[in-house]
Amino acid sequence: MTTSRLGELSYLAGRAASLGSRPAYLLICNHFFGNAVATILASVILVAAMLNAVAGVDSHRIYYARHFGDAPGSAARAYGRYIFAQLLVGLTGCCVCIGYFVFVERSAWLALAAAGFVATERLADETLRYMLFQRARAHWGRLMIVRIGAQMVLIGLVVLARPSVEAAACFALAMLAGNLVAFGRSIPFGFLRRTFARPWLVGGHVRAAIRLILNSGIIWVLSLATMFSGYLDRLIVLAASKTDLAIFSLIVASLSIVQTAIDYFYFSQHRREFLEGRISFFAAIRSRAYQFVIAGSLAVGLTLTAVNILLYRGAPHVPIVAIVFVALIQVTIGTSLIVREIAYWNNQLKAILRVEIIFFAAIGLIFATLYLAKLHYVWLLPPAAASLLLRLVLFARIKHERIPIS
Repeated sequence: MTTSRLGELSYLAGRAASLGSRPAYLLICNHFFGNAVATILASVILVAAMLNAVAGVDSHRIYYARHFGDAPGSAARAYGRYIFAQLLVGLTGCCVCIGYFVFVERSAWLALAAAGFVATERLADETLRYMLFQRARAHWGRLMIVRIGAQMVLIGLVVLARPSVEAAACFALAMLAGNLVAFGRSIPFGFLRRTFARPWLVGGHVRAAIRLILNSGIIWVLSLATMFSGYLDRLIVLAASKTDLAIFSLIVASLSIVQTAIDYFYFSQHRREFLEGRISFFAAIRSRAYQFVIAGSLAVGLTLTAVNILLYRGAPHVPIVAIVFVALIQVTIGTSLIVREIAYWNNQLKAILRVEIIFFAAIGLIFATLYLAKLHYVWLLPPAAASLLLRLVLFARIKHERIPIS
């Protein structure tokens, strides 16, 4: 019992460290280098998160269904496809990242640092998800604590060095190195060494991975929709008022505790039940526990928002109505996580796709309005919240029928 409690405490500590780390990095960057550098760092974090979401063709899906579940087929073969698919999409994401920062920020050093950060974030995400499916929550927490601790130490060295140029690139390198300290051991060097020793085997894995990616069109679209739902508000700010991105990212990070609370208190503790199709959405949202999580996390998130705004030097003005809509968006996204995962692991991919197509149409209208009318981002947050609410309602209407994963 004591061991179980200590393990859960490690997981909670890791969750708390994860929740507070990125806001802390932005505040440190703002305090020592100003809003301009903090905005660039916020862009690095946002672009890395988006590229990892877009690259998430869910190549783990078949492997996990075979390794953890009862899906037929070879788990070893699925593992090879999974690893090489991750290598291919990760390399593509890094190239896109380099192109973006070379074109937008005109900095080769920033582009390379950001690309390396994207690659290690991909590694971290895959490792942490495996830990949760393995129900190794204590290990998950310890890895996260090591990651954040290493990043904080390295960021402290950047602050002490006070580089006069490429400060944002130095912050990105510090976060990259921290990821490697925590997750470098998770790189499957043994598998890759054995595979690359046989060129014919490499070709087979690459072809299988490409087929998996090409056959994952629906999955990729679903991952893309998930990315847009999670980052829609920040994408609007990035497109409409980039100078506000850092402080706005802090507000979103503060209120994202709502998503984290739903993830921790419900989703993460029932991942295997989601995989096995034994979760009811309406039972979850009607429960007192769910309602308590929403109320409590909102109170904490709003408090953190006020603290971060007070601590941020030279913060651009953010209207209260924007904070209200960010809170609504976070509640909607967190709740959508439950109903979407039910449909996802029930293999209702076509039904999910129909919902996401409608959601994409709503997003298209939002950004078309932004481009044509040149509105302030605050005016676009209400339609963003409305599109996410529509997405949630449509997810809830998907039939609770299980289709085998093959």
